[in-house]
Amino acid sequence: MQSDSTGEPFAGLWNTPFGPVRLMATASGVAGSYRYGEVDGQLEGTVSGDTLRFRYRESGTVGEGWFQLDAAGECFDGQWRAESATEWSAWTGQRLRAEPGVTWLVVLEAHWQRGLAENDYAYGNMLGEVFARLPNVRVRQRFFHDAHSLERWCRDLLYLAEPTIVLIASHGVADGLSVRGEVINTSRLLEILRPAGNLRLVHFAACLVGQDSQKTFENQQFPISGYAGNVDWGSSLLLEMTYLDLILNRGLLPDAAAAALPKVIAWSGDEVEADSPYAAACFRFYPALPVTEA
Repeated sequence: MQSDSTGEPFAGLWNTPFGPVRLMATASGVAGSYRYGEVDGQLEGTVSGDTLRFRYRESGTVGEGWFQLDAAGECFDGQWRAESATEWSAWTGQRLRAEPGVTWLVVLEAHWQRGLAENDYAYGNMLGEVFARLPNVRVRQRFFHDAHSLERWCRDLLYLAEPTIVLIASHGVADGLSVRGEVINTSRLLEILRPAGNLRLVHFAACLVGQDSQKTFENQQFPISGYAGNVDWGSSLLLEMTYLDLILNRGLLPDAAAAALPKVIAWSGDEVEADSPYAAACFRFYPALPVTEA
């Protein structure tokens, strides 16, 4: 029977008639998220043998259900019903496997322009042009304008099967991302992303976000990087193009790419030579929490 690194056979991504379902092992059993149209739902349950019994909630509705795995761990049959219902309905699933060799680069970008007088600018457009030449990289760019819209795109990341690198580009302050006067708490974003077992890296392309975030960024399920200082457009562009190229084109893991940056980009650290044309970028990298076998 197939399972993820935790040994939980239900863990992973599933295609179902009610949209994709992402399940993960927890200390008490299994938890998951699913999307059916515009509805986001969550479920929690416990496993006994080949059966997961769960409770679900979505948009003010709660209910119960069960999934039963086949012997190969590739499909499940099950049923569900709302709390007030007496009839059960079918809920089946097929395990979604990643396309071999494919990596996603997803750029979630704030709307920079505040008026017609400002020139057009889109960081994701540039990254798309550069990395579209790599046949096994899928680049997607999406814009956000507040916490709600950014959280919506973050939830979408749960339903990609392939390894994914996420770059969140915005203005920043020590407390989080700054978008049109609103400060978006990074802790909330990381909690949404926590079940996404496909994430290889989350990079905050924003000034200062890494300044007071050590406790927030440490011991996550995926590596995180960002800046503890102010970094200008030119500096961040050169650094991030190099960083992503090391991972997507040169085949380095994110921790190895982060370790290589000071050798390639002299201003990536906290100090620079007196005659440096670039200020110190104060780049930070936080490795993922080590995976332990169940």
